[in-house]
Amino acid sequence: MIELTDQQQRLLAKSGWPPRAVNPATKEMFVLLPEGMFERVRAVLEEEDEIAAVEEMGPLANEVLDEPSRESA
Repeated sequence: MIELTDQQQRLLAKSGWPPRAVNPATKEMFVLLPEGMFERVRAVLEEEDEIAAVEEMGPLANEVLDEPSRESA
């Protein structure tokens, strides 16, 4: 678990909804949800049997996103 600093908490409070964070090393964007909301979304995806599809897409999406960086190297 990552614990937010006071400065990060203030920035997130000003950033709009839903707050987003970026990993500067990878440029990967994250959407931050309260745990309760995440669990509700997860439950809906599991009910629709979509959670497996979402989990399967993660590595595939990373491969596709990494391809241009390999070509430019």
